[in-house]
Amino acid sequence: MKTFFLVLCLIITNRLAYATTQTKFNPDKPPRLYVKEYTVTDETTQIPFKPEYWSDTPIYSRVSSTWQDELDSHANTEMDWEGGGIDFINCYWPAATWPDLQGGTKVFVMPNRPNWTNSTTTPAITWEHCILKESGPLINSTLLRERTAQTKILMETGGKAGVSRQNLFCISGEATKIPAKAWVFSPYGIVSSDSPTAIPPEQVSISNFGNLGNDGRLWPVLPDNSPPIVITPYVNGNDFYTFNLGAQKYKLHIVANDYPLAEDRVRPQAYYCVGQKVNFQAVFTPSLSPSNTQYAWNYTTDYINIHWTDANGCDQYDIMPDAAMSNPTSAWFYNQQTQDATANLGLFCKFDNGQSVYLVRQGKFNVYTPIVDHWEIFNLGSPQVLIIPGSLVPPTQGGLSVGDFLINSNGMSFVAYVHCPGSTRSDAIVGTSGFTQLISGAYTNDITKYIDGYELDGSLWMRGTQNVYKIPLAQIIYNDEPHESLSLVLDTVGMNLAFKTYLRYRPRNGSENDNIFVTLKLITWSLNASAYYDSGDHHWFIKAGSSITGPSISDSNEFPFWTKTFNP
Repeated sequence: MKTFFLVLCLIITNRLAYATTQTKFNPDKPPRLYVKEYTVTDETTQIPFKPEYWSDTPIYSRVSSTWQDELDSHANTEMDWEGGGIDFINCYWPAATWPDLQGGTKVFVMPNRPNWTNSTTTPAITWEHCILKESGPLINSTLLRERTAQTKILMETGGKAGVSRQNLFCISGEATKIPAKAWVFSPYGIVSSDSPTAIPPEQVSISNFGNLGNDGRLWPVLPDNSPPIVITPYVNGNDFYTFNLGAQKYKLHIVANDYPLAEDRVRPQAYYCVGQKVNFQAVFTPSLSPSNTQYAWNYTTDYINIHWTDANGCDQYDIMPDAAMSNPTSAWFYNQQTQDATANLGLFCKFDNGQSVYLVRQGKFNVYTPIVDHWEIFNLGSPQVLIIPGSLVPPTQGGLSVGDFLINSNGMSFVAYVHCPGSTRSDAIVGTSGFTQLISGAYTNDITKYIDGYELDGSLWMRGTQNVYKIPLAQIIYNDEPHESLSLVLDTVGMNLAFKTYLRYRPRNGSENDNIFVTLKLITWSLNASAYYDSGDHHWFIKAGSSITGPSISDSNEFPFWTKTFNP
């Protein structure tokens, strides 16, 4: 009897160290490969060469046995010995599940003799296919033999109840051709001792999955909790062979920043901040290295997977399809409206034996955003268009201005408060935030200076710095006082300007330099102001209609973009 071992090495790698422990209520069952049925019928007739030394009645025996998983098994043997009558030996085994077979009871039924019972061993199950009709000489007689046998192998794919996730399986097998005469035997010994020979694996088919590869392996993709699948090997044109089978399940996981994602829910640590670099990786458990792999990643929320800084100091962001074909791959998410999102993976695998498969997988995660609220508008007084007089001590030149920059009042000003979206997201409050401003329009003095589209307003960060915060509530201050000097030659100055002010944030999760700045709010405002010089009064006056519009504050995913820097 051959012994079969199914080893399922569900080794969790270091990347899966945080995998959720399965509960007893819905365990992740391993695959099961088992013998569903074994049926054998063996009939032999021994005919004497010289009847004068033997009875004229040939010796006849018949053995019929059937074993079915989880059903009662029965075997029957009958013999006709020299016309002396027929003896029956019946064996009964209790219901059992492969491979936990049990011994049973043997019942002897003999005409004209007392019947008795005793115990018997477990049924002998050979993994085989046999259709045999053979004859040969045996000790002054001819032995005729007809034998049929078939073992039926089934596989359950395992998994958690209610889940039908696709997984990769490796079915390995081999078949051995048995010479027919090696099985022509009697209690006196085997007539022929021809050696069994290995059958090329490419000639062995596994039910509807196709033939084994030249390495004896087959790579199907099967869902969890599939009904039992017949994987009995078959060799075309061969009537007598034994076989062995093995099965290995390979689970495909999506891992984000070393944390495995679930397909049906957001796991406790699958929370990532806007702007944070998230490294996605496809991981097989147990580990697997196909000869060729191709990956296709996409996400259900806005993302970029490449960024750089151009010659103008402007950050550029894009999606590069080629970058999404690597493993691992990276993405930065910036859509502040997103919460629950999904990473989708399509994976093509090709193996050394030429077989290939395509798997799909998805993983759920959450993208959270720091909350911006409690705006304090005009914290330095309502913005006003003013004439700022010049002075000799200290020497200053008068000008047309929004607010009085000498005393820091009445400019365009506001305060934004940024805080964490939940006490459990403690890492979200650690980051860098500040205002980047673009300017468009024109200044008029002795000449009109036009701004080419939207240009960076002086420096990357308003007031030349960023606001770094590590507290639950961060105060980020904005103040701007556009100014145009009064001309001593012309009698008119003006400012016709529009501003786009981006409140930007970069998290400090992981390595901060790997993260990117994303927009939390977009503030727009504009200025249309001019002044004229009254030669009679020798004073400057603000023209009627001069005004300041805004600010208008809105959620935005827009990245600031410029090709020039404006330096007034």
